[in-house]
Amino acid sequence: HRLIRRQRQMCIRDREKPPTLLKNPPGTEPYQILTEGYSIPSYKEIDPTILMAITFPIMFGLMFGDIGHGLILLVASILGYIAKVKKIKFGGMIDWWIKASPMMIICSISSIFFGILYGEFLGYAIYAEPWYLPLAQPFAPLRDALAGLFRIYDFDEGILILTDPTYPKYAELPPNGPIFFSPYHEPWVLFVLSVIIGSMHITAGLIIGIINNIRERKYKTAIFDKAIWLWFYLGLVWLVFNRGLTFTNWFATISLIDPAFLLFILPIIVMIFGKMIVEGATEGVFGTFEVLVASISNTISYARILALNMVHAGFAKTFINLGAPGIYYGHTAAEAGHIIVELTPGYFMNMFIGLFLIMVLESLLSFINTLRLHWVEWFQKFYKGDGYRFTPFKIKRRYTIPVKLLSTYTVVK
Repeated sequence: HRLIRRQRQMCIRDREKPPTLLKNPPGTEPYQILTEGYSIPSYKEIDPTILMAITFPIMFGLMFGDIGHGLILLVASILGYIAKVKKIKFGGMIDWWIKASPMMIICSISSIFFGILYGEFLGYAIYAEPWYLPLAQPFAPLRDALAGLFRIYDFDEGILILTDPTYPKYAELPPNGPIFFSPYHEPWVLFVLSVIIGSMHITAGLIIGIINNIRERKYKTAIFDKAIWLWFYLGLVWLVFNRGLTFTNWFATISLIDPAFLLFILPIIVMIFGKMIVEGATEGVFGTFEVLVASISNTISYARILALNMVHAGFAKTFINLGAPGIYYGHTAAEAGHIIVELTPGYFMNMFIGLFLIMVLESLLSFINTLRLHWVEWFQKFYKGDGYRFTPFKIKRRYTIPVKLLSTYTVVK
């Protein structure tokens, strides 16, 4: 009777909310583990695993961009993948590394890619090296693409830095500079790029949230929560990039057709009354205030891309300078464009310590902060994760009674 009662309870629950069976392309299993680590999506929610498999390596590469460090990470990831294919078990944290190796292979390739764009190799600026020129040449059109992105967001200084050789802060192309820019020397540009990436990521999350609400037939929530939030957020981003960070400049002219009213004030008013209709008067006020704070704080949080990149570059350059005071760039005609290093015991010791800290601690910090940007800043815009895993019905065998022995048993009533 207890089993029958439990079966009935499960049937009632399944009619109210069906279980979720996640199916994603091969190679995305580690990203699915991260999604499930947050929670299981409900039956009608969009599974963010595939989108996460695109954005996660990009953000990790922006933080950990270095050709040499990326190559070391790639070798370690390939070894982990070989162990995964051969089903070799070591126990402890190594098994987790083996399980995540497909994801880390992509992340390490992303690190190498952005290392080429930054012109960094093991902490050295390599854009003057002869071998960097043919390596970087195929990626040269990406500089124009980045300038185009800055044009969309009206980031004038970034456009000048990338396109105008007469501008004092112009980031020169190889052999005098990297393909993109040096984050170590131009942190402001990477900060703005981080905010742009954050605004695009959050916008995508709000759009997914609208789709999820529609699929769940929560039309009022889709309109008065996510859609109006998206309206407000796009207006906030437009005002910041077009009228600056000074709040008073947004309202230099007061008019009902001014963008400051249409893109900032009006969506706040509509959001307050909309939330009052859907969730009550108290939630209308405090919920709107929460949206305002979250929109600003979550976007600024993407500045951790810059912070982790600076930590990465700072670690590498610090240990280089401590270990080899004789490092200098070639000054003679024969040495022009080459990095000259005095191979002393101190150099090798500090390089080893620096590499260990970077590959273990800094790579882990980059991974954790990339995960945080997805779990906290992104998932909270659309992902409830209140589902439960689909488990097919099966009978678990405890023991087997042979047919010949079965006839010897006496049934006791």
